[in-house]
Amino acid sequence: MFIITAGPPEGDTDVANIALLRKKFGAKGVEIFGLGIEPDSPAYPEVSKVVSSPVADHAFRLHSSHEMKSLYRKLRGRGAYSWTCAKRKVRVTHDECKRRCQCHAGRVTNCTRVRKDFIWMPLGDRRRFIAAFKKLTKDKRYKKEYDTIVRVHREHRTMIHSARYFLPWHRQFLLNLENQMRKIDCRLTIPYWDWTLTSNNPWNDGEFGLWSPQDYGIGGNGRGLHMHVLDGPFREGSWTFGKGGKVLTRNFSGVLPNKVTVQRALQLPHKRFTDFETQLRIFHHFVRCAIGGTACSLDSARSPEFLLITAYIDKLWGDWQARKADHWPVGFPVVSDLLPGYKTYTGEVLELRSLPGVVKVAYERSDRKP
Repeated sequence: MFIITAGPPEGDTDVANIALLRKKFGAKGVEIFGLGIEPDSPAYPEVSKVVSSPVADHAFRLHSSHEMKSLYRKLRGRGAYSWTCAKRKVRVTHDECKRRCQCHAGRVTNCTRVRKDFIWMPLGDRRRFIAAFKKLTKDKRYKKEYDTIVRVHREHRTMIHSARYFLPWHRQFLLNLENQMRKIDCRLTIPYWDWTLTSNNPWNDGEFGLWSPQDYGIGGNGRGLHMHVLDGPFREGSWTFGKGGKVLTRNFSGVLPNKVTVQRALQLPHKRFTDFETQLRIFHHFVRCAIGGTACSLDSARSPEFLLITAYIDKLWGDWQARKADHWPVGFPVVSDLLPGYKTYTGEVLELRSLPGVVKVAYERSDRKP
């Protein structure tokens, strides 16, 4: 962000507003530059107070507009994002919202949102996702739209869990929620949880696992008579959901489908898409209800783990689609089906690289080394 001024702030109110601006945008990772324009640049000292560090690289002064060209040359390519990039062969770069892009002929192009395995995400990114999810569910600026999205899941629960709609509907559901979260922080994407990495002992995945009680996990099992979650960011007293302020509950049980089982499903040929799709629906239901509590209730879509499980199912569908050319667009011959509760057609969400809103999505592999 660039702040341009020809004079100092007028009074304490302006100073306070500028300080608030810096805090708000700085917390979101925005790089702040400042420019004071006047012969004697009386605005420069004030500009220096609000820019990012180091000040020498972010605060500038011009004595006249004729110096703009030299400043442009100095700043070209700076910041987290630029519409231009190095004039080399195609290479990977990232924009200000952490989308993975290609740099081709000096231009940023083909930008893709990358969804990652929650377990392998940096702790700071995990904290950012959790904080944004809580804000989405509570802040009045976002809550109304969030409530609408999850209410549609409940109201159409029978239809959207049929073979005709399950995969495309939940892909659009993830996109809708992700779009809302990116209004809070454009660097966010919805992570997924590859439960196969700890399928034999999924409920004790360590200090840095999904169920960690720290602020970079989503808390553990429920306790007591009502199995309320009592630790982590979504614990009782810290987070509630729905009308009446319901408390998140869990009741862990059993083991989860292992990697062999999941890989066996992915290897099914296109002629057996019905079997593949059925297996994904079984995974989705089985894992949610092994967690138990809220995730296995009519309010399932409001639990934080629901997003991560659903994203993994969407990843598996995308992985299967990418295996062979004849795997796409198998299974949904009626592309003009209107998805229940949405103004989106099935045919609009069959390809991760071409989703509504000109959005491209890719899932990062979960079996890579940390």
